Amino acid sequence: MNKTLNHPLEYNATARAYFESLTVRASKGGVAVWREAVEQLTGGLPSWARRKLPARGVKTAAPAVRTAE
Repeated sequence: MNKTLNHPLEYNATARAYFESLTVRASKGGVAVWREAVEQLTGGLPSWARRKLPARGVKTAAPAVRTAE
């Protein structure tokens, strides 16, 4: 038995077709909203909807270095 759990939408042809139609229309905002909604509702993304490159992380400012004067 396969112990790897699949995403609930992994084999959903309708969801995949909708996602692919968003990417064909070059709607980056639509794709981002779809990913965010699915990720929040299901806890992850199906393999076919994962980002090719990791999303940009939030950059934090480096702590200021103080020298003794």
